[in-house]
Amino acid sequence: MSNFTVKGPGKNCNEVQADNLDQAIDQTRQKFPGKMVAADANETIYVCQPNEDETSCQMKLK
Repeated sequence: MSNFTVKGPGKNCNEVQADNLDQAIDQTRQKFPGKMVAADANETIYVCQPNEDETSCQMKLK
């Protein structure tokens, strides 16, 4: 299992353990229903507000 960093919502920063990035994203979506969940090329997962621009959300949370 690998650790994946989850940033958001807000200033929260956590880690999830999963076998791969897809599983980590699924776990995060279950933890934050109704939020937009996406990952960047570094496999950092971001939890943003629904309908928020993904790029600006990631820049805000970095």
